Formats: sequence, C-alpha cells, structure tokens
Amino acid sequence: MGETGLSPETMRRAAADPAFLACVLEYLIKNETILIEFASELGLEPMQVATAHARLTPAG
Repeated sequence: MGETGLSPETMRRAAADPAFLACVLEYLIKNETILIEFASELGLEPMQVATAHARLTPAG
C-alpha cells in the first residue's frame, strides 16, 4: 500500500469501485512477473485476469 499512497480505509472504500479494480488489474497485466504470481496464488490463468480487466474496462 505504500506505493499507492492510500490508507487502508481508503483502499477498502475504493475496492467497491469497478474503475479502481480495473486499474489494479491493469497494473498486474503490465508486469508479467506480478501477474503470473497473482494468478498462481488465486489458482487462475493469467488470461482470466486479463478477461476480468476487459470486463471492468469501459469500451472506448
């Protein structure tokens, strides 16, 4: 959380916002090492994370 500058309370509130979640997933997607580790910890394929990001990101 230190990198974000957000307090734990602010982070909890932001987690309810799909746009915030899309930004988090975008961060993961841009760093393959982190993406693979994240997906592995959740028992997911990295492509599933990318799919979730696409669903949360408005077309434009």
